[in-house]
Amino acid sequence: MITTFKVGSAAVFATVLLVAFTVAACDKPAANGDTAAGSSTVTASNLTAKVAEARTPQDHEAIAAYYEQRARDSERESAGDRDLQGRYENRWPHDRHPMGPGAHDHLNKLTESHESDAHHFQDMAAWHHEMARSTEGTSNARE
Repeated sequence: MITTFKVGSAAVFATVLLVAFTVAACDKPAANGDTAAGSSTVTASNLTAKVAEARTPQDHEAIAAYYEQRARDSERESAGDRDLQGRYENRWPHDRHPMGPGAHDHLNKLTESHESDAHHFQDMAAWHHEMARSTEGTSNARE
């Protein structure tokens, strides 16, 4: 059985735009640097290579900047999720939600997932900051 329901179009549109911009931002450079090949800029598409090649403090700082941006993006997603959850809760009681009785828990888990992602990205950034400090003064440091 398919259940359909109407939601305020402005809130849905704003949420869709937020998600679309966040997804699009995942491949934007997160570190200052030249955009030419071989630059220090880290993106989702070159992260694996940048991690494999990281040897200098600057390499690790660029990766840390990428993870810090990902953490900020996840925090924004979490805030958007919380706002959306509040709008659902204001419109429908938990026991009469058109998406079913599990909708409240689903929305909570979605929000908690983005919050958890933000913490993990912050941890990754901190580790790369530490690796940058530990590779200072070495010519061919390994992680």
